[in-house]
Amino acid sequence: MGHVWLFGRGVGAQAKVVAVAVVVAAMVLLFDLSLPLGVAGGVPYVALVLIGIWLPKIEHIVLLALVGTVLTIAGYLLSPEGGIPWVVMTNRGLALFAIWITAALLVHIKNRQAQLCRNEEELQRYVQDLEMASANFEEQASDMARLAEELHAEKERVEESKRIIEHQAVHDPLTDLGNRALLNKALSDMLEYAEENGSRVGFIYIDLDNFKPVNDRLGHDAGDKLLCDVAKALRKTIGEKDTAIRQGGDEFAVLACLETGKGRADLKALAERILAALTIPVQGPDFVIETGASIGIALHPDDGADVDAILTAADNAMYEAKRAGKGRVS
Repeated sequence: MGHVWLFGRGVGAQAKVVAVAVVVAAMVLLFDLSLPLGVAGGVPYVALVLIGIWLPKIEHIVLLALVGTVLTIAGYLLSPEGGIPWVVMTNRGLALFAIWITAALLVHIKNRQAQLCRNEEELQRYVQDLEMASANFEEQASDMARLAEELHAEKERVEESKRIIEHQAVHDPLTDLGNRALLNKALSDMLEYAEENGSRVGFIYIDLDNFKPVNDRLGHDAGDKLLCDVAKALRKTIGEKDTAIRQGGDEFAVLACLETGKGRADLKALAERILAALTIPVQGPDFVIETGASIGIALHPDDGADVDAILTAADNAMYEAKRAGKGRVS
């Protein structure tokens, strides 16, 4: 808007332009009437149309062109006589042509300016839309990332809860050794593996000696501590492939996986090491309770081909150890 500085903006500015147009029209008409016919030729009326540059609407330009046309004709009728008629008529015709060509050019310029303004506004709206879309996308991406993190954390919590539940289902809550459910499954799996690969499985049945006096004289806390100490001793004594079990109360068991070529003597040697490890003195206020274990062993397939047979054989052997005086392996 290079012309704004001249007239300013708004309704007041348009009034100034109209006033200038009136003054220019009067001056051009007086100039035309002061000269002999044909000298001015109506061409100065083009200046009137050019004032449309400072007016906002196309209708203003058309109005100025109409005023210029009227004044060109009026000037022809009112000017002093003179000049060659066909030259005068040609000049007036050229003046009208110049007026409307100028008006058409200004209209085209106005249309182009309006189109450029619309394009600029559309571009600004498009940029604003892109900025809003980008902001929304970033917000949504942030929300999705946060949701993904929450889902991942929830998945980990669920998996951890599942692991805890599965672990608790097959482990003793006090000693964290395997429980009777794990015993049955693990022994069944080991027997199946042994039959397929020709290896041997040993089962060691352990019943603690003098556990009841510990509970009765020192309380259940002392009894629980003794059970935990037994669990620690079993873990330290057995092999990596062996499994320690607390069956309940003061009864424990060990599933021993024997390598090819090993047999009852090796199983009994492991049971003897366990017996030595479970000789744990329990200190009272002014007395000591000597605890130990009676142990029975059973070997697959010598003492049984299935889970029930192995458990029964080991149980019978343990009671033989009890009857023989406790604190021994049978």
